[in-house]
Amino acid sequence: MSYPDPPEQPPYSPPPTTANPYPNPYGGQPQPYGQPQPYGQPHPYGGQPQPYGQALSYPPAYGGYGYPPAPGRPWQVVGAGVLAYILAGILIISGAVLLATASATDSIGREFGGDTSSITAELALDGFVDLLAAGLLITGGVMMTGRKRLGRTMLISGCSVTLAACVYWLVRTSAHAGIVVFDLLYAALAVIALVLAVSGTVSQWLNGAATAAPSAYPG
Repeated sequence: MSYPDPPEQPPYSPPPTTANPYPNPYGGQPQPYGQPQPYGQPHPYGGQPQPYGQALSYPPAYGGYGYPPAPGRPWQVVGAGVLAYILAGILIISGAVLLATASATDSIGREFGGDTSSITAELALDGFVDLLAAGLLITGGVMMTGRKRLGRTMLISGCSVTLAACVYWLVRTSAHAGIVVFDLLYAALAVIALVLAVSGTVSQWLNGAATAAPSAYPG
């Protein structure tokens, strides 16, 4: 007995593809339904997707604005400015005390009929000198940290006036123990600020030369 052959099956045809109604958020042609999506991450600037495990590449940028980073202030500039402000604050207090003492001395002389004009004038002059030095130090510190060479000149002038006043008080008071302590404090601050201000690094920075700094982008 013979059996009839089974009917032939029609060849398999894949289901029709349907267009994706949602556009690709990263650009390019939309992928139809039923078509496998490529693995990987889309490149942020277009092109082929990056495979997994590979870091995305970005164009080099400096400071986020496309310019190389500006060199910062040398620590010598910052240190000299801070010391100038501290010394100026102490000088303002000293100047105010000297002026108040001069006024009190003049009042006592008038009250008791004594001649205190020379002492009053000396104290008042010393007070104004302290205030002058403080003004030079503050102005010089602000201008020098703003990269102005005139600021360094004013800071040096303020330190020089302070040192001259220290020498005057040492001679005037015959090196009295209490005066020596304050003079040494003023002189130490003035000398350190002066040494920092005249350093070669500060000179190069004020002249516009970039200070040596480690590069954030090797190669």
